[in-house]
Amino acid sequence: VRAEANALTNIGRVLLTTGGRAAGIAFLQDSLKLWRRFGAPAVEASVLFHLSVGQRDQGDLAAARDSIQAAIKLTEGLRARVAAVDLRVGFMADRLQLYDAAVDIFERSGEVEQAWNAVEMSRARGLLDSVAASRAESEPRRRLRQELNAESVRLARCGSRDAEQQRKRVDLISAELARQQDKEAPPDSLSGARVVSLATVQRVLPDDTAILEFTAGKPAYAFAITKKSIFSFPLRHIATLSSEALNLAGAMRGGEAVFAKDGETGYRKAALSIASAAIWPALSLLKPATRLVVVTDSRLDFPTAALPLPGGGTVIDRFTVLDVPSAGMFVELAKRPELHEKWSVAVLADGVFSREDPRVTVPTSDASPAFSRLIFSGREAAIIASLIPVPDRLLLLGFDATKRAFTSGRLQGYPVIHVSTHSALNRKTPALVFSLVNPDGSARDGFLNSDELAGTDLRRTELLVLSACHSSAGPVIPGEGVQNLARSALLAGAARVIATRWPVDDEAASRLFGQFYALLWKGGLSPAAALRQAQLSLRRETRFRSPYYWGAYYLVGKL
Repeated sequence: VRAEANALTNIGRVLLTTGGRAAGIAFLQDSLKLWRRFGAPAVEASVLFHLSVGQRDQGDLAAARDSIQAAIKLTEGLRARVAAVDLRVGFMADRLQLYDAAVDIFERSGEVEQAWNAVEMSRARGLLDSVAASRAESEPRRRLRQELNAESVRLARCGSRDAEQQRKRVDLISAELARQQDKEAPPDSLSGARVVSLATVQRVLPDDTAILEFTAGKPAYAFAITKKSIFSFPLRHIATLSSEALNLAGAMRGGEAVFAKDGETGYRKAALSIASAAIWPALSLLKPATRLVVVTDSRLDFPTAALPLPGGGTVIDRFTVLDVPSAGMFVELAKRPELHEKWSVAVLADGVFSREDPRVTVPTSDASPAFSRLIFSGREAAIIASLIPVPDRLLLLGFDATKRAFTSGRLQGYPVIHVSTHSALNRKTPALVFSLVNPDGSARDGFLNSDELAGTDLRRTELLVLSACHSSAGPVIPGEGVQNLARSALLAGAARVIATRWPVDDEAASRLFGQFYALLWKGGLSPAAALRQAQLSLRRETRFRSPYYWGAYYLVGKL
């Protein structure tokens, strides 16, 4: 009977794609009856998904709605049984199409709020689970988790001779952490954080702020949320838009928008295509708003602030822009109180990356591994130091800009941590590069990868600035988003992160952050408002007018 159910399912799916829609639906309905006899909810949810798509395409929206709701209920129930957050992430990544279908079915049924709710169900749930859980995590558990992260990294790097002993160490810490979790966690906490409701989002949304959330399924939609309303509109030609987003990112990564002969034209074409489809239809709906919270889809990711407005100018001329992984994360971070009265700053900059650096007392021709010295990184630090009183700043430059200084807890008294350095993408794992060489020329570990960053205690950090090239790079997990350094910083407890979407110009960075900290310290602006004003100021300089220089920077996290 199980084989018969499987055959009926396969026949039904084939018929749906070859024009025999009514027969395909009938086969799927017959297979569903058989699967229910076996108590196979995962397969049942899959059959219901395909059935809903067939019913939708046949024009039976009522039946499609019932089928997709049943599929979501089963899927959410299965997800709740997966205890480990990383396993939930993989579980949801395999089911993104189901939620895409739900969005479209609810949209066609005129149920905009239900459609948006389906988007939120598919968006960065693993990150939200982890951040919500860590907020309530006891200090002993937090220390165990940090220790486990560190020991796991050592295990990955140690030689075969020491591997067995290191593995036992990891197993012991893992077992102790599991015991602590079982003792402290209530039974219902295994299912993770609940999907946020529209009413909850609107309750914490300021009057002058709107949310623009995208989903790039087929078909694709955008949702505009204000304090008292929610609107939606379709994104036409999503394949073309996704291609244009990749073209825009590629032009910026290579500096083509500035240096290539036809780069500016290519950039403008891609930016105009994206803006006219994804931003302009929402502008009339967002008239009262001066701040825009953007939730992009990793399948359609773009620098919102740098996109053009109709009639001239760019989005940054009208809005202060904030990126968040989901509306649920926006709500979660809104719960967090400001922990410090003033923006004291710790700066790590101008690291020593090569044995050939003149600051090394015993230079050698062996320069591996090496990165070029960031001359303007030191100037960036000097500008910041000139703006902030000595008691309220800490400068760690050159050999002092170490990975250990960042991870040791020494910086916890500083609500702002500014890291000006290189970023690296090794085996698809993003990392920050701190000083790699000691004064005597000996090597030191200076690579802080995203997993290690996630295990660092940043719960008292209000803002982490990643002034590094393309610090938003990382592998993509469907539904969860880009696994980059900014995401790791949020996991570690940071309230906000400034990151970059493409390689940045050193001189432009030093000038931008000079303006940023002046506005933050002397102007009394919020980080989001200070970043916007600094970008506008940099853009007014003829040399840095191109979005290549100012558009890479974005703020993610708390408003």
